[in-house]
Amino acid sequence: MVAAPIVSRRHHDALALAAHILGAPLTGRLDARLREERGYTYSMTATLYPLRPSHSVFLINGAVDAQAAIPALYEVLGILRTAHEDGFTEAEFAKARDNVCYSLPLLYESALTVAAHARETAAHGLGEDFIPRSVAAIEQLTREDVDTAFRSHIGPGRLSIIAVGDPSLRAPVGDQLSDLACLPVT
Repeated sequence: MVAAPIVSRRHHDALALAAHILGAPLTGRLDARLREERGYTYSMTATLYPLRPSHSVFLINGAVDAQAAIPALYEVLGILRTAHEDGFTEAEFAKARDNVCYSLPLLYESALTVAAHARETAAHGLGEDFIPRSVAAIEQLTREDVDTAFRSHIGPGRLSIIAVGDPSLRAPVGDQLSDLACLPVT
């Protein structure tokens, strides 16, 4: 897992689109590289996970074989670096915006998801009109908005890497990651 804390909801919608571009199952940059090209994982996703009204966390998550852990982390960090430096393409942005806006009703097909949404919006004080407001906000975004939000919040100095697995691999993983200029490995 690679994570970055997001303190403000101001860029929430733009970062949700960035997460979609990077980590939508089967179509995101992460799956294209780590699943389709490299065969390291069955799925690698990215999401913006709200913790409370003013705080969220940007998460990249997936499972890889222990032998592929280091190469997979290099790939993930390389994909993030490229997105940070070059931004997203207009085609990626348009596809992500359409997917998020047009597939949103599908998320609320069951009573369970409607109840969970109602609980979350009430708990965070977001109001009953949160979804229509979010869709309207996403429809107004530009690719430049997404690039700016991503560059403002997701960068090498803000990332935490969480790896779960065989503890005997901890030292080799830490040694191999030391040249990535990330946070210290613990």
